[in-house]
Amino acid sequence: MAFSRPMIKQLRDEITEALKPLAEKHGISFDMGSISFSSDSFSVSLKGKALDESGAPVVDTATFIRYCSLFGLKPEDLGRKFVSRGHTFEITGLNPNRPRYPISARRSDGKLFKFARAGIQFLS
Repeated sequence: MAFSRPMIKQLRDEITEALKPLAEKHGISFDMGSISFSSDSFSVSLKGKALDESGAPVVDTATFIRYCSLFGLKPEDLGRKFVSRGHTFEITGLNPNRPRYPISARRSDGKLFKFARAGIQFLS
């Protein structure tokens, strides 16, 4: 058997499906990195993240507090609600490795989004 690009794509899809029951059982999400391969082997990185009861990634409060001032926020802004394009969002985290859209927020319907500080108007 020799690995090929189409076969690796199929394996990625099958591995993702096989991990879903395990992720649901333990309340985590899996993120598969890129797959490198040769004709006789392949390698992939796999990252697991804890999820809260709504299915969103667990907030790292310490990271938010440490970096919030770099993005024009205050520690008490974690969990604060704001309006953007007619929808209400709640700040759920901060990722300093995303300097363009560092703020993570959950829309009222539960869907997650990324924001730049300029796109946020806090509610009173």
